Amino acid sequence: MFVRLADEATVKRLGLKPTQRQLLADLDEVTRAGQARVTRRMEAEKAERARRSIVDHAEAVARRGVLDADQAKILGTDDPSAR
Repeated sequence: MFVRLADEATVKRLGLKPTQRQLLADLDEVTRAGQARVTRRMEAEKAERARRSIVDHAEAVARRGVLDADQAKILGTDDPSAR
C-alpha cells in the first residue's frame, strides 16, 4: 500500500494533503526499520510472517489514522487486500 500511496497519480486521485503524505512516508520508514530489526535473526518462514504482520498493522494504522474515510474507501475499492 505504501508504494501505491507514493505514486503521484494515486496521491492526486485521493487528494492527499502534504501533511498526510509526510505522515505516510514516516510510517513507511518506521515500518521498514521495524521489519529489519525484528526479522534479522529469525528463520525465513517466521520472518516472512512477522514482516506481513508488521505491514498489515502499519497499513491499518495508515487507513484509520492518516487517511480520511473517503480516501480509505477509494483506496479500499482499488485494492481488495486493503479491506
